[in-house]
Amino acid sequence: GINLKFSKLGLFTADLTPQQAEALGKTRIDSVLVTLVAIDGPADKADIQALDAVTEVNGVKVRNDSHFNSIMEDIASGAKVTLTCLRRTEVDDKGQKQFVWKPKVFEVTAR
Repeated sequence: GINLKFSKLGLFTADLTPQQAEALGKTRIDSVLVTLVAIDGPADKADIQALDAVTEVNGVKVRNDSHFNSIMEDIASGAKVTLTCLRRTEVDDKGQKQFVWKPKVFEVTAR
């Protein structure tokens, strides 16, 4: 079997591609994309989903995946972490379904 090592929040992240950043309305890559969420892990319990884009951790703007991981290294087990994310959400605009990115804030307890 494969042994995956998830972060303290129970998720994997990756840098956004330039195309993903553009789809988020960003002019530069300054977020990370959640690529995988551990079932029943802290992020899953907080309702974080794959393809959410993490923009801030405890009010600190995330620059890239390396920066996100260095922030995570300093988080103690049991600490409450506030993640600000963008989530792609379907909205109905006069009978037309469209997708927009809406900010969401999540409280997660690190393990």
